[in-house]
Amino acid sequence: MKQKQPYDIAANIEVEELARTLSDKVDVNIIMARYESVSAWQDYTWELVGVTSSAGHACSEGTVTLVHQLTLKQILYAGMPLRLHRDECESYYHNLKAPAPLCFVLTRRDDDDVPVPFLITLSVDEAHAYLEGDDEVYSGAIPAEIHQWLNAYVVANYVPATRQKRKQNSWKDTAK
Repeated sequence: MKQKQPYDIAANIEVEELARTLSDKVDVNIIMARYESVSAWQDYTWELVGVTSSAGHACSEGTVTLVHQLTLKQILYAGMPLRLHRDECESYYHNLKAPAPLCFVLTRRDDDDVPVPFLITLSVDEAHAYLEGDDEVYSGAIPAEIHQWLNAYVVANYVPATRQKRKQNSWKDTAK
């Protein structure tokens, strides 16, 4: 009996064409906000408000203060590059399969104690690796257009590793 092919040839050609034409980099805008803290130990807290695609927006690269009031400050970091890497596809896949897929903004504090983004990633593993160090990681929802781009990238590039069954040693051999 002939085994059924997992993909038909037409779908395979479309995925290969998608892999060739799909960019591995997109520019994004990051919005961070400072709020008054309810904690007795700190005066304010920072949060990631959101991430948007730079495509179709008039913002050039750089930093813009959107709001600056006594208890609220919002900063836009425009033109941050978001890159995808083929060796991170498994992490991207697991991020997409999560109930709420996230993007991760990695920051370092400047002299004014403001978290300044230096990297944005969609890889859970990469964000966790930076979290092990002194860097701060903020997470937020993935915008729809970036979610579609990531989904297409994973479809075009992710090949799950086949699992190998481990050979079990005989208990009789280990007793000798």
